[in-house]
Amino acid sequence: MEARKGYVAQVGELIRGLGFSPVNKRRLQLACAASACAALLGLVPCVVIAVLVDGYAGGGGFGPRAPLAAGVVVVAALLLRLALRTAAGGLAHAAAYETMYEIRTGLAGHLTRLPLGFFADAATGRLKKLMVDDVEEFEGFIAHHIEDLAAALCMPFLVLGVMAWIDVRMALAAVAVIPLAMLSMSFASKGYMEETQRYHTAQENLNGRIIEFVRSIYEIKAFARSVAELDKFAAAIDEYQQVVERWARRWALPRAGFVVFIENSLLFTLPVGLWLYLRGSVGIGELVLCLLLSMQFSTPIFKVLQQNDALLRIFEGFRRMKEVWDARPLPPAVSPGAPKDAGIVFDNVSFRYAEGEGEDVLRGVSFTAPQGKVTALVGLSGSGKSTILRLIPRFWDVTGGSIRVGGVDVREMDEAVLMRMVAFMFQENVLFNESLLENIRLGNAGADDAAVRAVAEQACCADFIGAMPGGYGSPAGELGGNLSGGERQRVALARTLLKPAPILLLDEATAYADAFTEANMQAALSRVLEGRTVIMVAHRLESIAGADRIVVLDKGTVVDAGRHEELLERCPAYMAMWNLAQCNANWNPVGEVATC
Repeated sequence: MEARKGYVAQVGELIRGLGFSPVNKRRLQLACAASACAALLGLVPCVVIAVLVDGYAGGGGFGPRAPLAAGVVVVAALLLRLALRTAAGGLAHAAAYETMYEIRTGLAGHLTRLPLGFFADAATGRLKKLMVDDVEEFEGFIAHHIEDLAAALCMPFLVLGVMAWIDVRMALAAVAVIPLAMLSMSFASKGYMEETQRYHTAQENLNGRIIEFVRSIYEIKAFARSVAELDKFAAAIDEYQQVVERWARRWALPRAGFVVFIENSLLFTLPVGLWLYLRGSVGIGELVLCLLLSMQFSTPIFKVLQQNDALLRIFEGFRRMKEVWDARPLPPAVSPGAPKDAGIVFDNVSFRYAEGEGEDVLRGVSFTAPQGKVTALVGLSGSGKSTILRLIPRFWDVTGGSIRVGGVDVREMDEAVLMRMVAFMFQENVLFNESLLENIRLGNAGADDAAVRAVAEQACCADFIGAMPGGYGSPAGELGGNLSGGERQRVALARTLLKPAPILLLDEATAYADAFTEANMQAALSRVLEGRTVIMVAHRLESIAGADRIVVLDKGTVVDAGRHEELLERCPAYMAMWNLAQCNANWNPVGEVATC
């Protein structure tokens, strides 16, 4: 939503963008109608007072019961106004809460359809703010601002119409305060949308720091980083505070000027009205009515403009939400093919993260991972190993070349079929705050308890789970916080192995395990991986030396492929990595450094 768009245009775009259901549209229409009628009923006391003043001052012959009758009319009008305002508020709030529910569920559904690569790029704090904070702000807009806007658009025109009917000069005097009020606000308007964007950015950064601090509390304390991380946390709070304080300082004086002018329409209507009355252009009743109406003229406008700050934040939040809505799923297969097996072929694959921007992180990558065999990817950090794994389940689409599973390009496979064929375990392992049994069963919802326990045994989970007070019923904790890093990894591995998928993608599956546990896990994996197509990444070359095929990567290209013994004879890059691994294995921290 661009800053140059007018207020009404932005409100209209926001209303259309929120996508109200037919039921909620009718609710809001009725709420707006009720709010407008309630606002008009607020003018009844003005009319009654003017009639009484005119009648008594002009000798209209009102009887002693006239004030009582006038009081009854005013009370009836106010009671009806109360009923209409209550009805309008109830309808608007019902529409607001249902729409918030629809937006959140719609966003959640949309996120499930986006490629997994979207979440690798999207900050958690940003998505949390979008789903919670920004959507929460829409409640005020829907429940209050829309119906207030209806009253603001209706009552001032009626007031001006009545005043113009009495005397055009009185109507002009009533609107004279508006240019002054708007002028006072215009001094702070320059660069306001940029300030709003800084507010949202600071809030997103604060959300991200909060989530990061809470998630990483064990590591922070373990590595004595409490002070440093608290400083980062405090810096995010300070940044947010500075943005808010700058916002408040910027608007303090203009807002005060706006309030003074917009609430004091008598500044012009009173002298003009007295001048017209003394000239005989208006009667006493007409003068009183105009003065009272002028005091009501700016009230609904002021109520709407009071929400200007919140609206600008809502507009910016909506713009950011629209960016997520505009993120499109990967193109679906036009004629989905059926893979004949679980073999994987990379054919001259190139890839860059941002299309048209930056350099390719993979260039001309070609290799084959035969069905039922274990293929290992090795290379220095940044050589593209993890990226290759993520391209197989279509985190992103390749920039050039193709990836085929069972002879079918993954771009021409039905997404559900591809997801059923592939089970993957990456370096970031997330567990849910449920029992360990259910966390493992996530890999196969139909698996019985015996199957879950069997795969937990294979992933070397049984010992530490059995030592826990609740056994398999013990909760993993939020994000697996009740477990160590190695235990979380083994539970995640068990979950992956339980999925009945013919293809396994393993990225550092044993990275957090100690040497003894890793040896047991490797032995167990050698049994359970039989018959599956496996592509695995490991930095410890000893753990993949027995792989059927090893692909050596360097700076996004394949430099060689073969078995361990073959690569040691002909591939200098692999020989250098192997020698370095052996050197590290022989390193003695208290003795002499081994000669590499």
